[in-house]
Parts: sequence; structure tokens; C-alpha cells
Amino acid sequence: MFIETNSHCMLHLKPITADSVLQRLREMCDSDAAEGALGPWSSGEKIAVALTLDRLDWLTSLNLSALEAIDRLPTHWRDACVRLQSELRQ
Repeated sequence: MFIETNSHCMLHLKPITADSVLQRLREMCDSDAAEGALGPWSSGEKIAVALTLDRLDWLTSLNLSALEAIDRLPTHWRDACVRLQSELRQ
């Protein structure tokens, strides 16, 4: 799997790592926490943010239960959610 980045109008593909997923999730959670709403991301990213921030109302707005949401996330995203939620609670 790869992450697309755009630098100087050139597309670069970087391998997805646990750290890159965690960093992406952290950025999205920081943005949403400040605004109080889900951002314009993919369904999977919205699910990850909602789970990480314990926003079941956001999952409901996506027509998902918590279990359905967890089931839809790839393992590396679920791991990042657990790790970031733990960091945020400390």
C-alpha cells in the first residue's frame, strides 16, 4: 500500500507504514476536535476519527454501528485508532 503525496506538481508514492497512518490519523483528529465535525475525507478515515474520538454520534451519521465501523477498518487503521486514543487519554 502507498500514500500519494503531491510536491511541486509531481506525484510521489510512499509506502504506508504504521507511523504514517498514525500521523495521518493524528492530523485528522486534531482538525476535527477543533471544529467539532467530520472532515471531507474517505469513509474509512471518517470512521477512524469517529472511533478514536469516541464519537458514536458521528458513526450514527454514517449509518454505522460501532461494530460495523470497526469491521470496515483495515488492521493497520484499527491499530492506529487504539494507539492514538490511548495517547489522547493520558
